[in-house]
Amino acid sequence: MKENPASKDISDAIIDCMVSAMVKHGDQATLQGIVDGKVNVDNDFKAFGAKEKQVEKEINKCV
Repeated sequence: MKENPASKDISDAIIDCMVSAMVKHGDQATLQGIVDGKVNVDNDFKAFGAKEKQVEKEINKCV
């Protein structure tokens, strides 16, 4: 996420918080997809399936 040009104005603390929420709720395939750039979570968190709302809620607390 830190390498993404869209994230250049986001502090490291906020990015770390967001990543922690994703790691907490993501399965291995989803997380690997994010790392590989195959899963995009820029606009939504549908990749987290049933945990989508929980991930979104926790990430909103980060900002």
